[in-house]
Amino acid sequence: MAHDEEGWCVAMDGARMNCGIYETRPSVCRRFVMNGPYCHAVREEYAQERTRAIDLNLL
Repeated sequence: MAHDEEGWCVAMDGARMNCGIYETRPSVCRRFVMNGPYCHAVREEYAQERTRAIDLNLL
């Protein structure tokens, strides 16, 4: 699924904090068990990407 500029799924209803297409969600979302091991792995990976340092090479 595509993500917005803040990293949220574009199907996420931010006002209600729920999936706006839950009944017709794609299979990748159906495999995703909230608070399961995959959920934790994805959140950890996302957190690491957001805090990863950028190498700075000075010439």
